[in-house]
Amino acid sequence: MSMTYFPRQTVLFVSNGGVCRAPMAAGVLAQLLRASDLSRAIEVGSVAVSDVHVGAAPDPLAMEVAAARGYDISEIRVRQIQPRDFDATSVLAVDAVVLTALRDMSPRGLGDRPQLLARYARLGVSNIVDPYGGTTSDYEVALNLIEASCKGLVAALSSDR
Repeated sequence: MSMTYFPRQTVLFVSNGGVCRAPMAAGVLAQLLRASDLSRAIEVGSVAVSDVHVGAAPDPLAMEVAAARGYDISEIRVRQIQPRDFDATSVLAVDAVVLTALRDMSPRGLGDRPQLLARYARLGVSNIVDPYGGTTSDYEVALNLIEASCKGLVAALSSDR
């Protein structure tokens, strides 16, 4: 039996503070990749544009809402994006503000690498609204769009194979 080698790809989710949307997206994608048998070919990461929460765990409500749907994000810790992170195969911003920040800070020649995560949902939505400081319902709304986006992303990654 011969095995096909696929070079490891990296998908990096980026949010402003790194405690809500990016870790939830990383948890969702990691679970979907395990279910699709792509987890060995694709590495998933979560970073923040801001350094405000560096070293922190995800927001408690983000962990609670994610866990209620079977996503464990409790081990993720916030780290600030670094220039080397722009080498990731996919750098996915959660909203237009983060996308603009990423494009402004990207190394020369990589300004087009960052894209919006929600484009994969194909729902005509560009931004995943930040639930930070909101209610459980706000986190659930964000997670709904993250799940739809990640499912679309997995389909795109699968078709690239």
